[in-house]
Amino acid sequence: MVYMPTSPTSVAPEITMNDMCRPRKNVASYRGSVKVTVGDGDEQQTFDVHESLIMARSAFFKALSGNWTEAKSRHVNLPEDDPQTFENYVHHLYTNTLAVKPSPVPDQYVGREEKIELAKLYVFAEKIQDTDTKDAVVKAMAHSSQLSRYNGKTYGPNLGVISLIYAGTAPWSPMRKLLVDIYTYQANAAWLTRDEEESPSDFLRELALEPSLTILSRVGMYRHTRKSRRKKEPSCTRFRIAVENILRGGLQCGIIIRLAIWR
Repeated sequence: MVYMPTSPTSVAPEITMNDMCRPRKNVASYRGSVKVTVGDGDEQQTFDVHESLIMARSAFFKALSGNWTEAKSRHVNLPEDDPQTFENYVHHLYTNTLAVKPSPVPDQYVGREEKIELAKLYVFAEKIQDTDTKDAVVKAMAHSSQLSRYNGKTYGPNLGVISLIYAGTAPWSPMRKLLVDIYTYQANAAWLTRDEEESPSDFLRELALEPSLTILSRVGMYRHTRKSRRKKEPSCTRFRIAVENILRGGLQCGIIIRLAIWR
């Protein structure tokens, strides 16, 4: 099943009054701060973030409370990370929104830039072990890929997004699952053949397996749920009917062809 966003926007759901009014014990302390230096060379930037806020969200920064050099100095160096991505992370930390669109937004904007920024943010959140941010980015990526743009078309994640995610996440990553779902249920022939040779091998393997698993599960469901009084049909006929039903439901023929070629 495709991961569907629970909110029609790429930001957090609307806050209710019940969510807004909290007990005093749940108020975060903004007294202490941690200094985070991100990047290297001329691109390096330093940020000050309230430690109670970032420690509550990130297992990586929570280690600052331990017996570490960074814990004593309250200064963390992230030379391999992108300052812009960290700035996007801090923005989300304080506002619960995702500032990933270009400003100003072009007239013929199709969402490529925001998907790249979302992918970078997801990989960073994976690194610092912030589950809430990863969940928000997954929802935003799903929405961005289903949103009808100025020309009435939808645009899925490109090779750059896929490569970033597969290079920076674990095999069981929810974002990997989302990318496979998007290409399985929404992709057209152009999506599937563009830059195929440069696509991560794990992505192509999972993309090939997904339709076969879907078909087998639905065939199995058909076999075990059909009424006993129904005239028994040959297994090959049942399989054909199941495949036809899946195709009517929107499964792309190109995926089936890809599966056959892969095998």
